[in-house]
Amino acid sequence: MSITSVLLSIFWMVIIPVLAGSGIVAAGNTFGSFGNKEIGSGGNRRFGKMNPEVFSKFMFSWLFGQLLLWCVFDVIAIYNILKIYPYETIEKEFLIASIVICAVSVLACVTQLIGGRNVQYAELMKNDTPGRPWEYVIIAIVILGLIIQVVLQIVLAYTEVDDSFYVSVATNAIGNDNLYRQVPYSGIGDIFRARHGLAPFPIWLTVISRYSKMKVVSLAHVMVPSVFLLLTYGVYAVFGKILLGEKKRYLPVFMLFTELLVTFGFYSYMTPEKFFITRLREGKATLASLILPGIIMCLFMILQSMKEDKKIDFRLYLLLFLLNGAGCLSSTLAAFLCVVPIGICGIIAAIVFKKFRHLAPMVISCLPCVVLALMYLKLG
Repeated sequence: MSITSVLLSIFWMVIIPVLAGSGIVAAGNTFGSFGNKEIGSGGNRRFGKMNPEVFSKFMFSWLFGQLLLWCVFDVIAIYNILKIYPYETIEKEFLIASIVICAVSVLACVTQLIGGRNVQYAELMKNDTPGRPWEYVIIAIVILGLIIQVVLQIVLAYTEVDDSFYVSVATNAIGNDNLYRQVPYSGIGDIFRARHGLAPFPIWLTVISRYSKMKVVSLAHVMVPSVFLLLTYGVYAVFGKILLGEKKRYLPVFMLFTELLVTFGFYSYMTPEKFFITRLREGKATLASLILPGIIMCLFMILQSMKEDKKIDFRLYLLLFLLNGAGCLSSTLAAFLCVVPIGICGIIAAIVFKKFRHLAPMVISCLPCVVLALMYLKLG
């Protein structure tokens, strides 16, 4: 694993997604100032040199972009898998799609900046409210905790039962130009199994490994867990900022306790914390650690807007749609697990807030899961 391959993997898992999602976030201010100007002056708190609004815009750009790319990849991969096309077709089509998405997104950003409809980043970077000493100390502890977890993920990386399937599937895609038509344990021919073939997350690992010139095993055990750990904690930080409202100065404390729960959550073999800290290379762990919390955060923002009788930003429903689509790439369980919280939220919106008109976009956001379920019933 060379420095060049590491940088290329970061480019494809961080830079490209941020570029792909920046155009959506630049279309308005919801994802940079939610809970700030709308709620009160308490949202103007800066944590030292870090402005939470700039951080929110960056994290939402990363999240939107990664989810969008995952959704596009899922469509490309499943189509080629069912048509029994060679692996190289997926690689080429996804490359073209990524370039087009990034180009359109960057063009949208430039248009917003030229039109003057976007929040000026120079204003967001102003540090007019100094942080308190205890904030600096806790922020330092949080950053140290993140570094320790990333290092331990790399140093203590280990193989387990699922490696013999998921990583082998990703490797076979390159070596045998085979897409879910062989038993990965033995390499002999096998019929198509919808449970795995309709959630081609390992093939995404294969494509990124080819783009970054890194071996699949190294990417799966080192780079993907490290990068996605930071992305997931970033989403938790944004969610914490929204939950705290006017008390956002306590966000470092929120993140510290989140890290402690994850660090000491390995009290049995199947805890969500264990999946998060050790198995982010697998789609089902990404579903549990990133996709489902993202859906809950999105639904909370929608309900918050309903409670305050504000117009709901259409991009929240777009985010919900992308989360469902990305969940389908991660695991076929998403067809059920992603729909349940959305259904509960829809019932709450209809009964408590009398917002029946919002049921339609919620139902539309579940379409990826509905399509996955129908395909599974037909092919499984």
